[in-house]
Amino acid sequence: MSDPLLFVDNSANTVYLTGSKTITGLTTINNATTITDTTTINNATTINDTTTINNATTINDATTITGDCNMIGAQSYPNTPMAMMARSAGRVYSPNTYVCNVTAYNRGSCYNTGNGRFTAPVGFPGYYLCMYNGLGGHLDTGPNTRWYRNGSEFSWGAAHVNNNCSSRHGMTAMCIVYLNVGDYIELRVVTSSLYGGGQRHGTFCYKYISS
Repeated sequence: MSDPLLFVDNSANTVYLTGSKTITGLTTINNATTITDTTTINNATTINDTTTINNATTINDATTITGDCNMIGAQSYPNTPMAMMARSAGRVYSPNTYVCNVTAYNRGSCYNTGNGRFTAPVGFPGYYLCMYNGLGGHLDTGPNTRWYRNGSEFSWGAAHVNNNCSSRHGMTAMCIVYLNVGDYIELRVVTSSLYGGGQRHGTFCYKYISS
C-alpha cells in the first residue's frame, strides 16, 4: 500500500498546504489556513476564518471567503468590467449625453462610443464606480451635469459650477451606482457645455467594484 498523500490531524485547527497541490470537488476550509506554492482548487469552495494565500494559486468556480484574507503576491481579475475613455470630437452642449470617441480600455466592450452608455454585461450585476474629470466649455457660465441610469436621472455626483469663468472651469463628477445586467449609465450636460477637445481634459472611468 502506498503512503497517503494528505494526513488530516484533527487535534489542531491550523492547516498548512505546502508544495504543488490540486484540490478537486466540494471543499470547505475552516480556521487558520496557509496555502503555499502552486495550488489549484476546483469547484465550489468555502474558506472560513483567517487565510493566507502565498504565490501562484488558482481557485475555479464558486468561491466564498469569510473572515480575514491575506493574499501575498500579485492578484489578477481579468474578467472584471472596466473602461477608460475620452472625447476628442469637440465640445458637448446641453442637453446632450457626453459621448466619448477615444477608448483606452474597454474590457468586455461595456462602453458604447456611439451613444455614450456604459452597460453592465452578463455575469456582472453589482456596484460600479463612475468617474468624470474634465473642463467646462470656454467662457461658459455655470456648466452642469447629471448622471442618468436607464434614461432616468440618478441624483448623485453631479459636476456643477455656479459662476462664470475667464477660461474654463475644472469639473469632476463621481458616484457609485448599482446596475443589473443590461442596465446602463451615462453623463449628460444639462447646462452650458463641456470641453471635448482631447483625452487630457475629458476622461471617463467606469469600474465594477462589487456584487
